[in-house]
Amino acid sequence: MDEMEHKFLERSTGYAYVFLLTVLAIYDLVQLTNNTNDAETSFISLVIITSVVIQWGGYEWFKHKADKTDKEPGRILYMSIVLTAIVFIFGLVALMFHGK
Repeated sequence: MDEMEHKFLERSTGYAYVFLLTVLAIYDLVQLTNNTNDAETSFISLVIITSVVIQWGGYEWFKHKADKTDKEPGRILYMSIVLTAIVFIFGLVALMFHGK
């Protein structure tokens, strides 16, 4: 794949990602307004939050990995990835036992 095709792929993937997050956010807001008695976080909210955190974390990871002299944000980046994974796992466990 040459550089131009790679650029096209990045742009189309970015558009698809923004479209997906927008549709999920609108759907989640509609569901929250329809279920005013249910104040719990929905699975779609967790997916949106997790995907944004993964996108941000991945961007920071690759940005700092490209610059070998920048050692300061490494520890914060590792901790944020670990904490995100822990929160995601607890969210999945909570969703598993939600109906019981």
